[in-house]
Amino acid sequence: MRNLLIAALCVGSLSGCYIADMKFVEVKELGYRNNARYEAGYLFLWDTRSNKLVQLADDIPLTAKPNREPPATIVASDIQGIQIEGGTGSEATKIAIAAEVGRSLQFKAENLIRERYDSVYTGLTAAYLEGQARGENLRERWYVSDATKPRSPYYYVVITGVIRTDKTVLTTAGANGTDSVASVSVTAPGLGVPVKVAIRNGSSYECSGKSAACFFKVTILKPYINEKGGLDYKPALNADVSKLPEAFRGQQ
Repeated sequence: MRNLLIAALCVGSLSGCYIADMKFVEVKELGYRNNARYEAGYLFLWDTRSNKLVQLADDIPLTAKPNREPPATIVASDIQGIQIEGGTGSEATKIAIAAEVGRSLQFKAENLIRERYDSVYTGLTAAYLEGQARGENLRERWYVSDATKPRSPYYYVVITGVIRTDKTVLTTAGANGTDSVASVSVTAPGLGVPVKVAIRNGSSYECSGKSAACFFKVTILKPYINEKGGLDYKPALNADVSKLPEAFRGQQ
């Protein structure tokens, strides 16, 4: 049914059919859209060369930080990481269309609560050592040899924050924004005319339910072998985080 709706929206498009995929987009005030309902403690290997993610674990022990903020309703725009499919024009044109779509939409999150976690370094070390003690070959399963080589493209991505809401919906931007967004019309450089962009995984992926995990935050680390020969981690300062939404979409 959703594919039929998208096909109908494409009929009569002057510049071909553009489709905006909203799965795992990043929203500045909220984090990454949690289409997989991940929780804190998930660990992924990120190959930045191919932009692929491999899930390594879902139970890294982390410590929850105290949360003194009362629940709030937030309207957040500045949506990044939208994937534009179909249509005509160059890759630069599609990037420009994605930016315009991101400015035309917003998420409304009701009764939002932020869960933050720390102790990520000690949590990773504990999970690794405990697994090894049980006889699991985590050195191989966590790609330690490959990930710790000089100039290796591999990083670790850990989910270290979860944003819970009772309901999150995608709406058009502005004070009078409406939900059930099926398409938006945008004008992007290089096209000359407005184009209609069909929305995929928009309102059809509405996140609702008491304190549902609707968005998540990540910590990106570079693994290395320390002076004692053990596995250690440091912040990944050079990772291009703009590619993470695409990587999460590909992991599904």
